[in-house]
Amino acid sequence: MKTIRTIGFTGTIASGKTSRCKHLLKVAESWQQSIAAAKGSGKNNATPSAALGSDRTMRPQAIPSSSALAVHYINADLVGHHIYEPGKPCYYDLLQHFGTAILTAPAPTKAASQQTGPPTQRIQEGAGRGFSAAGSGKAEPFIDRRVLGQIVFAEERKLQELNSICWPYITAAIKDEHAKVYASLKAAYPPLMGSAETLSSAIQTPTIVSPPSPSPSTSPDAAVLAAPAVGLVIVEAALLCEMTEVLELTTDLWMTHCTSATAVDRVMMRNQISREDAERRVASQLDVERKLLKLRHLPYKGDIEVFDTTQVSLEEGLKETEAAFERYWRKKIAVHL
Repeated sequence: MKTIRTIGFTGTIASGKTSRCKHLLKVAESWQQSIAAAKGSGKNNATPSAALGSDRTMRPQAIPSSSALAVHYINADLVGHHIYEPGKPCYYDLLQHFGTAILTAPAPTKAASQQTGPPTQRIQEGAGRGFSAAGSGKAEPFIDRRVLGQIVFAEERKLQELNSICWPYITAAIKDEHAKVYASLKAAYPPLMGSAETLSSAIQTPTIVSPPSPSPSTSPDAAVLAAPAVGLVIVEAALLCEMTEVLELTTDLWMTHCTSATAVDRVMMRNQISREDAERRVASQLDVERKLLKLRHLPYKGDIEVFDTTQVSLEEGLKETEAAFERYWRKKIAVHL
């Protein structure tokens, strides 16, 4: 593999980050399939014009190894949800700090905050007995994100406390996932350089992991040449600019934003909450100017693509994403194919 790029996809609240990031995955898949088809037909076109049909479905798993590009997706929000599931250390930290009122059901007989021993010990003890770490023989209730959100968005101090508890766990989990993806790409597809003869000798070197075994009708040289030349990892995270250690994993940054007034209207409609509650949620996050200022102060060394979605329809926004990826493909990917 010649290079691995990591796009960090972030955005201010209610700016259309998720819909555009999902479309980016869809576009990347379409382009890689087009170039794979072109190579299969004997054409060498590193910049195909991949049209997206409305009936296409997004498949964010790794792209087949016969293409020129391998795509992986990491969703920080999903990682965040997993780290405070019952039995996880963060779950007990949140219970201890915010109390059992944040649970979806009545707390177990012996609340996690009243148990002795560190969270890790409680988890191990529960797993050893074959039931939850609460020791009651019943599954522990999940944390109610809606209730927790009402608590932390009502007071900035509590939101900061939530972040101080969760962010270290989320950061560690994302870094671990990214490291696994990066290692799998490096291990499965060693660097491609030089002639086919050089590649053939390279895969016989004990210190380099060979790509998947070719079919009986495929030579080793052809198998190596068929392996992806570029790995693309997309990390979606709403608070990416605030999570410096995760931000450092990215080579490029894409950011959506809209005005505060637009965000408030969208949050009210999306979450079915009052204007006052929506205004608090919008005010709890950095606006685009402060995010960009933070990036300049780091300083952030990658390229930054910014999308203002204030007066842009979803359809127009998706087309902007396609155009942005075409530029990205030509500048960052096609040069390695």
